[in-house]
Amino acid sequence: MKLYFNEKTKAEKDMMRIAELCAKEEKLDPERISISVSFVSKDEIKQLNRDFRNNDKVTDVLSFPQFEKKELKKLNMPEIEIGDVVICMDKVKEQAAEFGHSEERESMYLFTHSVFHLLGYDHMNEADKKVMRAKEEKIMALYSLPKLAKEASKNAYSPYSKYKVGAALLTKCGKIYTGCNIENASYGATICAERTAMVKAISEGCKSFVALAVTDWPCGICRQFMYEFSPDMIVMCKDKEYTLRELLPEGFRLEDK
Repeated sequence: MKLYFNEKTKAEKDMMRIAELCAKEEKLDPERISISVSFVSKDEIKQLNRDFRNNDKVTDVLSFPQFEKKELKKLNMPEIEIGDVVICMDKVKEQAAEFGHSEERESMYLFTHSVFHLLGYDHMNEADKKVMRAKEEKIMALYSLPKLAKEASKNAYSPYSKYKVGAALLTKCGKIYTGCNIENASYGATICAERTAMVKAISEGCKSFVALAVTDWPCGICRQFMYEFSPDMIVMCKDKEYTLRELLPEGFRLEDK
């Protein structure tokens, strides 16, 4: 994945991550995708709206796709420039304050929204809007998992190992559950962070999982525990992403025997 920015930004790593997640969601190879990203003022985005959209107003973000959705998977080029994203940071600040969340969250959502436009999605009618919104929510949830896992590690009870671990789990029903490692003087009673998160989800009726982020490598028991419910889930650890089948090639379920 390559992102070309018109100015330096602290958000580069986060935007790169979101763009990769969006590409994978559409079964596209992130290594072949590139996007131009520009940060502009209200006056600049108003001018762009006027010139290219015949719309004399300030908006928060603009997308300029280079290809139709059906064309993207047919392209056979080493680098596919799918289009341009233009974000008005003044609007980001205003909307973050209006919605009561961080400027980071607002800018990442607008970027996600714009990337899906580049990938061929739109919201001109309610049906299309519903599909696009579901995609956006999934990507924002996946993006947030590693940070939520790190936050969850602060609640770890680890008086013996002194090693804190956190996990965040995204279920297929769209909920996120977090967990931390909880140790015990009877060491066998210790429960890892990822199992804590999964037990919370399962106890509330969620038994199918999309992805889990954990601040350290999941142990063998936890890998098998996850395999029982969702063998094809994604596991994020050590700044990398794996399928559970990659982490546990010989996993098993009795129902499969």
